[in-house]
Formats: sequence, structure tokens, C-alpha cells
Amino acid sequence: MEPTPTLARRFWHAIEPIHAASYFAPNVDQALRKTGLRGYWMGYFAGRVAPLGPVPPAAATAVCFGFAPKMVERAIPDAWTFADPNSVLEARMEAAADVLRSQPIPASLPELLWQAIEACRFDGRPLAAAWACLPRPEDPVAATWLATTVLREHRGDGQNGRLTKTGGALRRDIEELTDRLAAAPVERLGETGVMEVIELAVPVSRHLIDTGAFPVPNPVGAPRP
Repeated sequence: MEPTPTLARRFWHAIEPIHAASYFAPNVDQALRKTGLRGYWMGYFAGRVAPLGPVPPAAATAVCFGFAPKMVERAIPDAWTFADPNSVLEARMEAAADVLRSQPIPASLPELLWQAIEACRFDGRPLAAAWACLPRPEDPVAATWLATTVLREHRGDGQNGRLTKTGGALRRDIEELTDRLAAAPVERLGETGVMEVIELAVPVSRHLIDTGAFPVPNPVGAPRP
């Protein structure tokens, strides 16, 4: 049985592809390699933790806890010998925004997303906190991508896989708890505001999915909204 489609979950389904298309776009991988990083996974981990600065493997593993520590350690700290975090951050943000430029971003979408972020508390969420500390870009497309990044890191990663009946029940409980813990930005917007975000974001997300920029199924666990 799938988790209950709460307002928080519908909100995540609507905006997740806007952030996560950057993991699958060749131009993002190429931009990160141009900074000096070597290989997809080095770019992935360095790109995600770059707002924290040149963190050591233990810190990177802690904030990317869904991955095997050895996998993280193959990328960090070597990444910082090839590229500094600021260069990685700039390259990732610019390339990720370019992924979204094939679809018009409604002018009110970034405003609503940043309004939702105002309600976020970052206790125990260092990665979301680090992304939230970055200046909001003047470019509305870049601002939209950064806002969805803050909100998805605030929520935390989803996980998929084949589970036993007991495991399935446990996953559902975890997902529903995740929805409750991610409720603050949804509560800030209220049902009307969240429904507006969904109405604005879903066409953007569907365009990214339908053009192949964000695959479904995917490792993030996000469906086509």
C-alpha cells in the first residue's frame, strides 16, 4: 500500500522533478566536470554538499546518509583537490537552471516557493540549512530551482525498492512521518497556496518528465504528478 497522498506529499510530487532533473541532465554533469571534478558521482556528492564548504567524508556521509559510506568516500574529500566548493556550487546552479529554461516558469511560482521556505525550521537539517543560506538569485528560473532544492533537502530523500509486507508497512510509516515533518512549508502556504503551487509546478514537472529530462521511475521515488 502506498503512503497516504497528503497535501505535503502532493506538494513534493509537484516540485521534486524541478529540482531533481539536474541529476539526469548531461549539461549539469558536463558543467561539474569542467570545474575539474572527475566522474558523475564525484560531481553528484560535491554538488550536493558544496554549500557546506570543503567538508570531510564523515560530514558528507552524514548529510547523504542514504548512500553507503564507501561510495561517498570515493568522491569526498578528493573532490576538493580538483575544484573549490564555490566553483562547484556556481556551476551546478547555473547548469541546473538551464535545464528548466525549455519550459516557461510561471512568475508567481518562485514567490510561492520562497514563501513556503520562510516556514522551514532547519533543526537537524544541515544540508537544507546550507542551501537556504545562499542568496536568492535575481533570475526567476534559478530562484525556482534553488527554492525546490531547499524544500526537497528539507524534506529528505525518498527511497524505493522491493520490500516484504512488514518492510512495506515500515516504509509507509516512515513516509507518512516524513510528510508530517515536512508540513511546515505547506502549512505556511495553506491549502489554497499549496494547490496554487501544484497547479503552477505540475506542468513544468510534467514537461521535464515527458521530454526525458527527469525519468520515471527514478531513484528518488518521485512519480509523474
